[in-house]
Amino acid sequence: MLLQETKNQSENLFQGKVIYYSGSIRGHDADKELAYRIVAFMQENGANVLDPHVTARNAEERSRLFYETSGINIAAIKSRTKRAMVARKQDLEWVDKASHLVALVTDPSLGVGIEIEHTITKPRLGLNKTPMLFLVSEEIYKQDKFSNMILGINPREADYAVGVYKTEEDIQWMITEFLTSH
Repeated sequence: MLLQETKNQSENLFQGKVIYYSGSIRGHDADKELAYRIVAFMQENGANVLDPHVTARNAEERSRLFYETSGINIAAIKSRTKRAMVARKQDLEWVDKASHLVALVTDPSLGVGIEIEHTITKPRLGLNKTPMLFLVSEEIYKQDKFSNMILGINPREADYAVGVYKTEEDIQWMITEFLTSH
C-alpha cells in the first residue's frame, strides 16, 4: 500500500461518525488546549464534530465557531438569559443529532451532566441510543474524585465506556477504539 493511501485511510477512520463533544467550557484553563486537540484529532480523522466551539480557547473563537456550526450569531444576543436559552436549545438539538458522545469529564460541569443525561434519555424520546465515552484523568480517578453520577449509570440504560488516561496518546487510542467499535 502506498503511503498516501495509508494517510487517506487514517484521515477517514471516523468517517460517518457524528460526534457531540461534551466538556467544561468554564472549567480549568489548563484543559482548554487538551480539549481543543481532542476535537481536532476526531475532525482530522473524518468525524463530524457538531460543537467544536466547546473547545475554544477564548470567547471570540467560541462565538465564531458557534456561528460557523449553527448559523446563530450568539454574540449579538444582548440578554444573557436569552443567549443561554439559545445556546441550551442548540446544544440539546446537537445531542439529539449525534451518533456518539465523547466527554472530557476530568473537571466537574453541570452542563456536561445535563448533556449526558439527555443522551441517556434519547431512546425514551424515540431517538437513537447513543454510545458514550467518558475520558477522565488517572489522577482524578485514583483520588476517588470521579463522579458517581457517571460511574453509577446503569449499563442496561446506556452504552458507555470510561477511559482513564495518563497521556494524550492514551486519549487518542481510547477514542479510536471507541469510535471504530461502536
